[in-house]
Amino acid sequence: MASAALASLTQLINQILPNLQSYFLLCSRKKTASLRDNLVFLQDFLQRNSGQTIGDWDVRIRDVVYQAKDIIQSHVSKKDAARDEDQFDALQRWINEVDAIVAEATKMKEIPEKEDHLPDSSVETSTRASVDKESMVGVHEDLTQIKDRVMGDEQNLQIIPITGMGGIGKTTLAKSVSEDHMIIDYFDTRHWVTVSQEYNVQHILGRILSVEGSNAEFFIELVYKSLKGRRYLIVMDDVWHAEVWDKVRRAFPDDCNGSRVIITTKLSEVALKIDSDSHLHRMRLLDEDQSWALFCRKAFADECPPTHMEEIGKSIARNCKGLPLAVVVMAGLLKANKTREYWENIAENVNAASTVNDDDRYSGIFSLSYSNLSHQLKSCFLYMGVFPEDYEIPVKKLIKLWVADGFLEPVEPKSLEELAEEYLEDLVERNLVLIMNKRSNGRIRFCKIHDVVRDLSIRKGREERFLQHFIEEDRSTFSKLVEGQHRLGIYTYDWDFLKTNIRNSSIHSLIYFASKTNQLSSFASQFKSLRVVDELLVDSKFFPEKIFRLVNLRYLAFTYNHSDECVISPSISKLQNLQTLIIKRGSLPTDYMCRVILPLEIWKMPQLRHLVLMRDTFLCFPYRDGIGGTYPVLENLQTLSNVMNFKFTKEVVEGCPNLKKLRFQYNSIEPKHWAKFGLGNLVYLRELEELNFRFHAGSARVDSKPLATNLTFPQRLRKLTLTRSGIPWEKISMVGSLPNLEVLKLMKDSFVGEEWEPAEGEFLVLRYLEIESTNLSEWRVESDHFPCLERLIIRWCYKLKEIPSSVGDIPTLQKSTMQSCNVEAEDSLRRIQEEQQSLGNDALQVWILYPSKRAETTSEQPRRNQNSGGARVANGGARVAPQRHSGDGSTQRVARRRGRTGTRPDHTR
Repeated sequence: MASAALASLTQLINQILPNLQSYFLLCSRKKTASLRDNLVFLQDFLQRNSGQTIGDWDVRIRDVVYQAKDIIQSHVSKKDAARDEDQFDALQRWINEVDAIVAEATKMKEIPEKEDHLPDSSVETSTRASVDKESMVGVHEDLTQIKDRVMGDEQNLQIIPITGMGGIGKTTLAKSVSEDHMIIDYFDTRHWVTVSQEYNVQHILGRILSVEGSNAEFFIELVYKSLKGRRYLIVMDDVWHAEVWDKVRRAFPDDCNGSRVIITTKLSEVALKIDSDSHLHRMRLLDEDQSWALFCRKAFADECPPTHMEEIGKSIARNCKGLPLAVVVMAGLLKANKTREYWENIAENVNAASTVNDDDRYSGIFSLSYSNLSHQLKSCFLYMGVFPEDYEIPVKKLIKLWVADGFLEPVEPKSLEELAEEYLEDLVERNLVLIMNKRSNGRIRFCKIHDVVRDLSIRKGREERFLQHFIEEDRSTFSKLVEGQHRLGIYTYDWDFLKTNIRNSSIHSLIYFASKTNQLSSFASQFKSLRVVDELLVDSKFFPEKIFRLVNLRYLAFTYNHSDECVISPSISKLQNLQTLIIKRGSLPTDYMCRVILPLEIWKMPQLRHLVLMRDTFLCFPYRDGIGGTYPVLENLQTLSNVMNFKFTKEVVEGCPNLKKLRFQYNSIEPKHWAKFGLGNLVYLRELEELNFRFHAGSARVDSKPLATNLTFPQRLRKLTLTRSGIPWEKISMVGSLPNLEVLKLMKDSFVGEEWEPAEGEFLVLRYLEIESTNLSEWRVESDHFPCLERLIIRWCYKLKEIPSSVGDIPTLQKSTMQSCNVEAEDSLRRIQEEQQSLGNDALQVWILYPSKRAETTSEQPRRNQNSGGARVANGGARVAPQRHSGDGSTQRVARRRGRTGTRPDHTR
């Protein structure tokens, strides 16, 4: 990708220009600035011609830029050395080549553009993508047939295989069956596991239990016991090998109570090997009418397609040859530009692509969607191919990787992270990326790409020398495949093979997905141009010094597996280009608190943007009034998480002027010592948007009021989470008055007292409210107290008498969830739903998890088999129902029945 390479190199030169004397001895400042200007010109040239066939130009520019980048980064990595004449000559040749390309491009620019080229596809959209479930167009008959088999009269355990080619809708069908309200009523528990080609038995069974571990036999026994005596539905999605069933079948008891296992697979022979007696359900391609109906839903939403576009649209849908995924992707390509000329051009290309025989016809259609992406979007899309099949990609991680790789061009006043989020939403809008989960603020938490789309990403990544994977099957061809590649996804344990075969490669990114190993540090340290290393394993107390030689690093993630503490030496300041540092805890006891000690020199890393600690790992942050006489400023730092006993000194606050996300915790602090932590200075973090702070259990008693009640929060806060802060409800105006607050999580005695009456004019834009573990007894709330509230969650508030009926009158309220509260509060929530339904408001969803008494009457009981015994009742009489992850980290009912409440979830999607 020439555009990605150009953007990355331009950023590199912009970084070194201010310190040219120290960093860049190969060229004068004037010549370096001229180089930068030429690179900008070429970026503009490629952008303006993104819809035209300029493949030779792209390859030529890409190769030249990659060579230059390697030369410059190599020199930067040994900046104190004398000028290398060989490098100098090589750079001069590159400069001459760039000048020649610019001259040719300038001449080409003067030629009038043809009128019939594709409209510019580089315009990015920031429209937030819809997260509605994929339409079930054309599969109503399939849905009925599978439901009949799932709920059939056969009492012994039945396997139901669904087969068909990739992209035909097997997963969508299985999901729709699993989430059907009749299925929810019929089964005691449901679980969804994605298997994929590279499977792991422990992972498959662990998803059922939502736990981790390494012993397969232990998991088999545990799952067996959890399912014994219960009517269950298991969906095993994307099965490639029949032996998977052989390895896990002992975990699924057959109690002759109507339990079922649905298996989806592309390979009919796999399904037959698993159960030769079972009837295969083979999915069919869509007919022309069904293809057009699906196309309209995805391209026009609720609008009617314009008459003058109907003929062209039908031609495009017809040439997708009945494959639902192809129809959806084409609709995503076309809905952003609904001019007749654009559609006619696409229709011509789709027709040409669909005339190819066999499966290549679909490959051509998907390639067409890729070719019409802007250069920036192409880079973002190709990067997603590095993740394993069916991998749910953490969006925060993905965005940091995109930024670190350098192919996002800054667009003021947006940050690179904001721009990356818009790019992701654009890919979602084009149906190339699937949303798996959202956060409480509505942003995407996890995403993934379909197997067929991932195959396109991998193939194009190899062709463009953008990305290469290494798995065990690649051994014979790996040396040739990896030559010239700049990003490597690793799925192997064989480090000796890797060291032998890519020693001389100019790898820029190493992303590791096999079991973590400490060998990655010695392997990675040989590649001087590395920008990304993910993930290292640190087994010792001290972080490996050899990594600090990789001065071009932008992104470093490692897992800390030592039982005491991890000490990072002052040498980390050599990583002057580091933007993201992520530290995780390893396989230590869950109640063990890990500690990472950073040196004072962390303040000398001006490019640092994200300092993230995860999984009960806490940061000991260094404090000092000044370093070398001048106090440094981390002006790019946006994220600082899991800091232990954070002191908001004047110097620290001024040193992080652009901090947007902050998470910290206080341990073992006596109330009399609170003054020295400077919480009053918190208000001066004026750019702060997300704040999460908590007091560790036992560190300060709630009744000691550890926080000052006149504490002032930054006015730009959009999300606030408090835990054990012990503030009286009477003082909640300190939170309610925040003008931009959209998400509020009040966890475990954050506010104390028996009564809360919100004041008018507060919480004006609050969309999400979560209250957990308080002694609140009376909540006197009116509908105008929370005029924008969409989601309400109340957990473990055992003293709360009721939810006022006025809550149901909040016009924006969509979902209300209650978990493990008392009977009176649960009944009040049920009444709210009934009242709203009587008024015609069917949109309000009410879920009661782990209720104190049964939510259904005898007439509502679903049919059940006598052999299931009493296992259906659990958790104080709660009937067990399925779940899926919600954007806030809680669990949700996946379907809603009129006039009924949800019950305890246990299926994780």
